[in-house]
Amino acid sequence: MISDGGLILSKSVEGAVNTGFSDQATTSNGENATWKLLLNNTLSTQVVSPVIFDDISKLNGNSDFITKLTGPIEVSKGAVVEYSKDATSSNNGS
Repeated sequence: MISDGGLILSKSVEGAVNTGFSDQATTSNGENATWKLLLNNTLSTQVVSPVIFDDISKLNGNSDFITKLTGPIEVSKGAVVEYSKDATSSNNGS
């Protein structure tokens, strides 16, 4: 099978206990964690305005885990980021 490539999304996290970004981190309520999302286009064509939705309100299925934006969101030039505490999909939330 010959593939034209794809969109590859990787997510890494750094918690208060561990140093360096990986696929797992340890932190407790009141401590910080930092997430990185990287979207890599390996298609032979340009992808215009992709939408990525990440619900971090239920970490490992635990809805009691408190999440709060405490710092700036850094993005590549031209990217648009929206943050919502109540969104359940990419097209709702306040």
